[in-house]
Amino acid sequence: MTVTAVLVTAFEAVAIVKKFTRFTEEIFSTLVCLIFIYGAFEKLAEIFVHHPLQSKYGFKDINGSEIASGIIINGSLYNATNMEDEDVTAIEPAQPNTALLSMILMISTFLIAFKLKHFRNSKFLGRSVRRALGDFGVPISIVLMVTLDYLIHDTYTDKLTMPEGLSPSNPEIRGWMINPMGVTKALPIWVIFLAAPASLLLFCLVFLEENICHLILSKPEKNMVKGTGFHWDLILSGFINFVSGLFGAPFMGPACVRTVSHTSALTVMSSTHAPGESPKIVGVLEQRVSAVIVSVLVGLSVFLTAALNLVPKSVLLGIFLYMGISATAGIQFLERTILFLMPVKHHPNVAYVKKVRTWKMHAYTGIQLLMLVILWIVKQSPAALCFPFVLMCLIPIRLYLLPYAFSGVELNALDGTEATATANNDDDEPDFFEEAHDLPTYIDHHHQN
Repeated sequence: MTVTAVLVTAFEAVAIVKKFTRFTEEIFSTLVCLIFIYGAFEKLAEIFVHHPLQSKYGFKDINGSEIASGIIINGSLYNATNMEDEDVTAIEPAQPNTALLSMILMISTFLIAFKLKHFRNSKFLGRSVRRALGDFGVPISIVLMVTLDYLIHDTYTDKLTMPEGLSPSNPEIRGWMINPMGVTKALPIWVIFLAAPASLLLFCLVFLEENICHLILSKPEKNMVKGTGFHWDLILSGFINFVSGLFGAPFMGPACVRTVSHTSALTVMSSTHAPGESPKIVGVLEQRVSAVIVSVLVGLSVFLTAALNLVPKSVLLGIFLYMGISATAGIQFLERTILFLMPVKHHPNVAYVKKVRTWKMHAYTGIQLLMLVILWIVKQSPAALCFPFVLMCLIPIRLYLLPYAFSGVELNALDGTEATATANNDDDEPDFFEEAHDLPTYIDHHHQN
């Protein structure tokens, strides 16, 4: 992957980001939303399977010790009277009210964070207070729900399991370093070349995520003074992931939402705008100190294992649900999907409704739905390794196939500079998710210039 990053940078192939349009970005964004939402409810369903709701969970013998009346075996509840002469491995018995409390913690975490996000653009309190509550809605919801779980002593919930200090993931079978030529025996040279196609697919994911994040941050309206580092950052990511591979660490990529939120926190807004007008961006405090402090604090979290072990997993599921649902804000693809169920007279007064015939608008949305389903099937199948390749195929489909079915005016209304998201009527600036979904418009405008 490092070699690929160097070659792509040497030939300035990063310029391909100009080909990214709303068509591709919104399909990918919707898929990410579905992954977070589906994953949250899937894990909650597993909790209900392992700790099902039942009338009896156990009884006490004459000595006062508790005896489980049933054991979970392969997802089924077996009564102790049916287990004679059976060789079974006992799994932790079902716990009373665990599933219900986990569901409450998950939904409550989501609702608190989601409501504080919308409170950010409300009319209550001062603008600084509202922004602070909205920006810190997620940690506020986590602290409140962890405190609630801590105060409930008689109901079991699954907690995070964090190791003490720094150590390899499995010290019994591996050390700190991973021998690239083979852990247990030497690898043939041809195996290294055989891994090249897989590394190319992995590079596609890092390339897409990194450059989309770059484009969001380099919008002209942010009035940044310092230049961008499209090529240098790509090489840097390649070498960082090379070192990560030697340690057996996960591959690194830019955390797009966190990066946008960091930039938003450093953005200076005008304070002299007229009543009813949205504040304008004056500039961004471009420095590296805050990013270094954030990275140091993340590293110091290894010393907070005692506190992290108090966090129920269901609280994290609520955060995943929040990330998935919040990220749907401003996705025009989803807005057009809802129009399938609405009479034409109730369609909004936007370009893709006024300039595109209804059946062609629905056809365009149907194509995006089909691509989304294909990506989901590939991701959930054993062919998931090919997911980046299928994702990249969306670019030629948009550039070379769709123009045969749609005119330039229609594509401009559906996928160009006129394809703006739902207008934000609030006096405040959009939040991180809404700002991220304005990206395709900027890309198309940048490409035309």
